Amino acid sequence: MLDSPRPRIRLKDYAYNEMRDKVPPRTNPECARRLMELAQELVNLRWET
Repeated sequence: MLDSPRPRIRLKDYAYNEMRDKVPPRTNPECARRLMELAQELVNLRWET
């Protein structure tokens, strides 16, 4: 059971505030974009269940 509120911002906006997460889009933008899409899908799926 989740006891925290639903996220108000996208995972991408949150993650790219961290320095370590800013590097992959610069080195391999296509792969980073796809991985972020998959991660966002997982977040959305978790909140749907």
